[in-house]
Amino acid sequence: MLGLVLGLGVTAACASGNASRPAPVLALKSRDPVIVSGSHFTAHAAVRLLVVARVLQSRAVRTNARGAFTATFSAVIDRCSGWSVTASQRGRAPVVIRGARPECAPASTP
Repeated sequence: MLGLVLGLGVTAACASGNASRPAPVLALKSRDPVIVSGSHFTAHAAVRLLVVARVLQSRAVRTNARGAFTATFSAVIDRCSGWSVTASQRGRAPVVIRGARPECAPASTP
C-alpha cells in the first residue's frame, strides 16, 4: 500500500511539473524562403518538420538547450495558397500552424 501511495505521489509531481511547462510554439518567420522557428520544445531533442505548400518538404532538426530551433526550407509560400507546417517530437503532441492570406482576391472566372 505504501508503494502505491509513493508511486502516486511521484506521478502527481511529474504531472504538475509538466503542467507548468509552456506549450510548444511554432511560428512562420518568412514565406520566401520558408523559415520556421520553434520554442518550448524538449531541449536537445529531435524535431521532425513538415512543410506543405505547393510542394512537400521535411527536415529533421535538433533543439538547443532552451528547446528552440530555426529551420529554413527552399519552399515558397505565396500570398494566396493554403499551407501548413507541422512539428513532431517523440512523446509530445504535434504542433501545427496553417493558413492562407485572407486578402487574396478570388480567382476570376472566364
